Amino acid sequence: MKQTICAFFAIILFSLLFAHFTSAHAYVIKSNPAQNEQASANLKTVSIQFSEEIQQIFLTLQILDKDGHRVDTNQAHIDKKNPVVLVNNVKKKLAVGYYTIKWKVISADGHAVNGTIGFKVGQPANSSTVPQTDKTGNDLPGADHLVIRWLIYGGLSFYFGFLVFLKFLYPACSPLIYKRKSTRIAL
Repeated sequence: MKQTICAFFAIILFSLLFAHFTSAHAYVIKSNPAQNEQASANLKTVSIQFSEEIQQIFLTLQILDKDGHRVDTNQAHIDKKNPVVLVNNVKKKLAVGYYTIKWKVISADGHAVNGTIGFKVGQPANSSTVPQTDKTGNDLPGADHLVIRWLIYGGLSFYFGFLVFLKFLYPACSPLIYKRKSTRIAL
């Protein structure tokens, strides 16, 4: 009985440890520079950290000026020391103005995710030329991802709760049920 209980809890622990594999797509945890941050003109590298590992193929990280011209080295790559970080270098010293980081990656679960991050260098004179950035992928998971995640966790909880019921509670009740049925009054 003791071995059965230990094995059961080992299965539960193992399942919970690897529950992140069932989670939704990768999302941005932080970036350098961050959304709407004022960066230095001497910025050399742009990096984005994701919530999970990203695949080596089909990744892009572009740094665009307000006119849409690339100011990066076109050598986006995953950081060798940290497989959740996407990096690209800047070609030259950045002029005062607004810039956009446009990225697209394939998350570990095989889904493509993308987004943009806007930042500025110095104090641009004309604020009407601020590039419009969409916020796809720049925030925490959306409501749809949270619903999916909680459905998975709720399903796992129900499943393991049902296993506990069958293993420990149902056998304890079943002899009483069978005993009552077997005792009949003979007339």
